Amino acid sequence: MPTTLTQVDVRAEEEAIRRQARKYLDGAKNKDAEAVASVFARNGVFLYPGMPLVQGQSALRDAFSTFMSTPGFALSFEPTQIEIAQAGDLAYELGTYRLTMEAPEGRVDDTGKYVSVWKKAGDRWELVVDAPSSDQPQQQAGGR
Repeated sequence: MPTTLTQVDVRAEEEAIRRQARKYLDGAKNKDAEAVASVFARNGVFLYPGMPLVQGQSALRDAFSTFMSTPGFALSFEPTQIEIAQAGDLAYELGTYRLTMEAPEGRVDDTGKYVSVWKKAGDRWELVVDAPSSDQPQQQAGGR
């Protein structure tokens, strides 16, 4: 039985994802919520600890605009691993981040790790889920 599987150029796909990640990072550095939201899929999701789920480009743009307008906002991140599915249509990225800003409760200086899920749409990789996880100890549910 003949196969219809095509060869996926993993290095090229990984570089394409890294370019999209750089676009996200450049958007954050320039406080450009539109640029950050444009990296996400139409129904992309951002799962930031302590915040309600943010889904869809309009909601993402609004959330990032508010987030990035916080005094002292600075975000940096570095992908440490990108794995491409054999079919070349899905991938995940692991990495580390650092976030600083002045919040109402005081200065935030947070480091952590993240997982991002990417989906190929035509010839473009789109961020489907972005889920950072702080290294800082969190209060347990119920205020314990």
